[in-house]
Amino acid sequence: MLGNYHFMIRDYYSALNELEKALDKDPGNKLIRKKLIICLTQVGNVEGAFSQFYSLIEEDVEIIINTRPDWEDCPCPHLVNKIEKDEIPTKNQYEKYLQLGMLWLYCDAKESIKNFKKASKYSSDERLFHIIKLIEPYVKLNN
Repeated sequence: MLGNYHFMIRDYYSALNELEKALDKDPGNKLIRKKLIICLTQVGNVEGAFSQFYSLIEEDVEIIINTRPDWEDCPCPHLVNKIEKDEIPTKNQYEKYLQLGMLWLYCDAKESIKNFKKASKYSSDERLFHIIKLIEPYVKLNN
């Protein structure tokens, strides 16, 4: 799939376009949705990413929690590092922590929760609290 190729070379705009086409043909495909979330964060559509993210983890939180970044060519460790160092600009603190919460879930549920809690200081969006409740059991399992 062309979307995977663009994703692998980190051309998120082109990957997004191709992944959206693929998702139109197969709307239930969780693997496409997983990559789409990452692309949306990187093209500046954080709210779109958050909507996709919320929908996906309500359906199957483990699809993201069980990501193996080293096996799946997941760019999240690199991206969270850049966002934390402010090398990838964000519109505001809420958006920064929202992105970090989403992207950290691909690598580390505990860090994801920390960032969703930080995001909740800037927004009263109930989805944030629901996400934390969905993720918390997985953090407790791994401690």
